[in-house]
Amino acid sequence: MSLSRSPRGINVRRYLEGLSIHVRRTSDARSNSRAPNVVFGRARTIARLLKSNEEVLTTALRCIQASDPTSLQSDVILAVYRYIHAHRATEARPDAIRAFRAVRLGEIRDRVVWLARGQDGLTHAAKVEGIYFILADRLATFGEPANADR
Repeated sequence: MSLSRSPRGINVRRYLEGLSIHVRRTSDARSNSRAPNVVFGRARTIARLLKSNEEVLTTALRCIQASDPTSLQSDVILAVYRYIHAHRATEARPDAIRAFRAVRLGEIRDRVVWLARGQDGLTHAAKVEGIYFILADRLATFGEPANADR
């Protein structure tokens, strides 16, 4: 899903709407349950990743939607993006999406957040790392990483 770039870059809201993901105000996120296929706030994480590699980001967002569409949060998006970029970069998008259907990203994130509780807690970066490693463990194929030369 390639969009033409304006001098200011790709319109993130339009890009997400093309993937059936809606952007809502941060104040709308105050409820106990998350709506599926919704990103809250300005979607800065997605905008940054979109500038980096649009194809990997599209695959990551599609994988999250296939696994748990209520898990479109910045830490999950970053972890899945990193996993796909490191381990499934050469794999076809439908194969990656099929693999993610068997993984419950919401449960993985809840587990990491539960483990993060305590006196010190975890930073956002540590949560991303935790989600990444649990995800990599659940989807492990025990072969050479896709980007072994990097």
